[in-house]
Amino acid sequence: MSKKKKEQFIMVMIRNTDMVPPDEWGMTVSYSIDQLGVVEAMRRAEKFIDLNSPMFKNIDYKLQGGEW
Repeated sequence: MSKKKKEQFIMVMIRNTDMVPPDEWGMTVSYSIDQLGVVEAMRRAEKFIDLNSPMFKNIDYKLQGGEW
């Protein structure tokens, strides 16, 4: 049985700065590098942050790579 290659993603991680514990991050959306390419995945992730950050002043954002 062969193993399926894991897909690579750019993930937009968020945390609510008003909640405890402050260091807990959660993924809100991800973009596939394998399907979109790294440049387009990054562009979409950055656009997501640009569109959402003005609306949610108590949310921090960061980008993270991952696979599954």
